[in-house]
Amino acid sequence: MTAITKVGAVIINNDNEKDNCPIVWYDTLKEQDSEMGNIKPWQVVNRLPGINYICRKAPLFRLLTRMSRKLPDIYNFFPKSYVLPQEYSQFLTDRKDSNKKYIYKPDNGSLGCGIVILKPDTKFNYQNTAAVMQEFVESALINNTKFDLRIYALVASIRPLRVYVYRDGVARFCSATNSSDSVFGQITNTAVNRTNPNHVSIEQITKTVTETFQELEKVTNIQKLWDKIDRIIVLTIISSLKILEAAEKKYCPPYQFQRCFQLLGFDILINSDYEPKILEVNYRPSLASDIPKEAMLKIDMLSTLLKIVTPPVSHIEKLNTSTKAQLEAQFMPKKTPPDIIQDTIRQSQGISHYDCIYPTSNSEQMTEYKKAMETTATLSSTIDVRGNIPFMDVMDNSKKQDKQQQSQLQAKSMAAASIIEKTPLSLKNLIEKKVEEKQSPKNAESKSTLPSSRQEKKPVQMRSTASLKSFPQQNNTKLHQTLSTKSISPSGNNTRPTSKLSTGREKPPPVVTTQQKKRMVTVKPLQKANTLSKKQIISPMDIGKMQHHLVSHHVGPTTRWV
Repeated sequence: MTAITKVGAVIINNDNEKDNCPIVWYDTLKEQDSEMGNIKPWQVVNRLPGINYICRKAPLFRLLTRMSRKLPDIYNFFPKSYVLPQEYSQFLTDRKDSNKKYIYKPDNGSLGCGIVILKPDTKFNYQNTAAVMQEFVESALINNTKFDLRIYALVASIRPLRVYVYRDGVARFCSATNSSDSVFGQITNTAVNRTNPNHVSIEQITKTVTETFQELEKVTNIQKLWDKIDRIIVLTIISSLKILEAAEKKYCPPYQFQRCFQLLGFDILINSDYEPKILEVNYRPSLASDIPKEAMLKIDMLSTLLKIVTPPVSHIEKLNTSTKAQLEAQFMPKKTPPDIIQDTIRQSQGISHYDCIYPTSNSEQMTEYKKAMETTATLSSTIDVRGNIPFMDVMDNSKKQDKQQQSQLQAKSMAAASIIEKTPLSLKNLIEKKVEEKQSPKNAESKSTLPSSRQEKKPVQMRSTASLKSFPQQNNTKLHQTLSTKSISPSGNNTRPTSKLSTGREKPPPVVTTQQKKRMVTVKPLQKANTLSKKQIISPMDIGKMQHHLVSHHVGPTTRWV
């Protein structure tokens, strides 16, 4: 039983009952972006559409890297990262002259699966899968043991942005000392350390953040450490804000109140200089508990979360046919005066542990956040079919221009070759003659004997010849877009025609290299070429259409609050 069932949640499977739930809680590993259309206007759901773009390692660090190129002094809270396979060659180049350790993490890995630590002399057999390679961060130690922190953040709203942090969390310790070369001394995942043959109690590897900070306050300022963690959380969310706004507008637009929220688990490592670094973000942090203190922590966290995200009953009443009295009786039981007094004392003492970190009263920090928002608003939010931000977005401008020019030249060359192959024999001879005149200095000075008017009209007349009747007349202007490895002869046979030079000799057909053949594709009819080109890049508004590349469409049980 997890904390979610201990705060009043009931699992239901009846569709009629689902419609009466004011809060819908998905407690599965599946994404529900495409299912947002089934959420009723009066319901609030614990999923932000598009949030997986910061909750998968590859797109997360691509987003952060993109922002760090624009704002290097602000986005400096993550280890140097290489998104594989796109940046694998760059990683190999940088590793040659480096004595650093690296850590390899699969893009969709969890529970410590697939993690590899590379020492300078370690050979690595890369399998060309989506992953992240990072510089290994030396951790601060407590009792000569490595640890990291699971910090819980609540994104209560996207427009306007409203973010809370829970002032406690779970600290995960290694089950062996840092001097050990084994995985149990280097990786903090609880699932990994449970398997340590040298038995250790769960209390040794799982502690609360409050307990851990009591040890750290001997060597560093805890308030400043929390401020830096808050900054990491907000700036990470801002890096994907443009995507989140577009996804929310499409799948879960607000009515009279915000209809979606997300509880996130930020994995933070404190390095040897006591500076926090982000490792990853979890969109479904575990609500199970290993120790009693962890259970109490999570129950309190969820209880207060529901108070923050639940809309007023008066707002729900306007969108639901139920009466205010029915809603209050079902979802808002009346409190006795002692309960109200205890709630007032609890809130005044800050026992809820939630702090709003965006917006904040710190004007200096808000100035930094505003700068980050203005920057991310100018960057592309185009997403490729695997859910990653396009690699072009993080390339240097010079490399980007060179690649664009190279692609344009290749496209022009291939289009010209296709037109010549599909041209009638008589016109083909004329084109080849013109090419020879341009290449020959002597012939270049002489003018063509054909009238200028005929030179201009000939290409237009070519489009109405018999060999091109299979193409619709309205698409003739797009003939250069059709790429084909075949040619059409005047006789109708699909054989490559030869042409005669002015000397009477036959000229062999143009030589097409193997590389050019691979780039050429046969598209028929012509309209399909346009359709394919549109599907190669998908906008954020089409996020739901490509979810099968990322996660399954299955929806888990729905939760009703009573």
